[in-house]
Amino acid sequence: MRIGAAAGGAAIEEPIMNPPLAGIRVLDIGTLTPGKFCTAMLADMGASVIRVERPTAGGSLTDEDLVLNRGKKSITLDLRAAAGQEILRGLAERSDAALESYRPGVVRRLGIDYDTLKDRNPRLVYCSLSGFGQDGPGANRPGYDLQFVAASGLLSAMAGTVRPPPVPDAYLSDAVSGLTAMVAICAALVRQREAGVGCYIDLAMLDSVFSLLSVSHGVQRPGRAQEQPNPAASPFYNVYETADGRYLALGAIRPDSCKALCRELGRPELGERPPANAVERAELFAFLSQTFSRATAAEWISRLSALDVEIAPVNTPQEAFADPQLLARGLIVDASHPRAGGFRRIGNPVRFLPEGKTAHSPAPIAGQDADELLRELGYTSTAIEKLREQRVI
Repeated sequence: MRIGAAAGGAAIEEPIMNPPLAGIRVLDIGTLTPGKFCTAMLADMGASVIRVERPTAGGSLTDEDLVLNRGKKSITLDLRAAAGQEILRGLAERSDAALESYRPGVVRRLGIDYDTLKDRNPRLVYCSLSGFGQDGPGANRPGYDLQFVAASGLLSAMAGTVRPPPVPDAYLSDAVSGLTAMVAICAALVRQREAGVGCYIDLAMLDSVFSLLSVSHGVQRPGRAQEQPNPAASPFYNVYETADGRYLALGAIRPDSCKALCRELGRPELGERPPANAVERAELFAFLSQTFSRATAAEWISRLSALDVEIAPVNTPQEAFADPQLLARGLIVDASHPRAGGFRRIGNPVRFLPEGKTAHSPAPIAGQDADELLRELGYTSTAIEKLREQRVI
């Protein structure tokens, strides 16, 4: 697609030719947030995504639905009924990939597990995205995002010395698990295209969020304390309040940016070497705190950005929707829905130049595409009506 400017600076999506996943069909089998995020990204890249939901899903649309069900078709199926299971198997036979997020063992009891579906479609890429994975002593434990970021060590690492660690407002394990699933499915689709075979992917949310620590806490040596990221304890890598009550994130840990900062603040000697001990760190932090409190966030960003010093505002999520860089990159998208009306949403960060990104249809009402999908499987209008009467769909 091309990115065009809309009123207020947000982007408008326009369709492109030949998106990278054009011709790929993906089954999203009633997944929760991580799976919905995964298949939304796949849909943005051109995949045809069919979302399978429970007949009780109703006609309501949450904000999450508007964003994460974009570009998908929807069918409601009672997968406890034999007829619903058979429809699912028929859809899988015509699909390239399937994603489910039940607890371990459930899909086998329903007869829609990988072993069953690959008999109908040996090329199928099948991803099970669960909380703790398909094996291990905690495989069947329940959990939400907070449990995964806590057990992985990420919650503690983000909090630093703050105790108890604050509860994040963002769903980090949901997001990274969705991205990990997307990468895994795309990799398996490459193999499918080259070798003509499918595979099974066992993906755990705990595993996915734990892997984020690879870049900061990734090594543990016997008999030695784990190395900590160096910048975290530095006053030059910290957050400061400004005169207008806003906060700045400073990251002046390069020697050049550190020296430029200290020269600008009238204390060039502070940039010659890092603080040698806790007393010097405390004194430097107090100096920077007092100094940043004397001007507004916008003034500091203007002054320090001109010196190539790493500085950024601490935006709320709402404020980030007005960030000029995000607007310029097309990450803020003006959208509309026949039922929900106009809204803005976060776009897909993947850009395929020169075309851009893939446009999409609005999020479907649960079950709205059932007739179309069932007719593809050979069901007649009479048979479809009977399935409705039986509440299979």
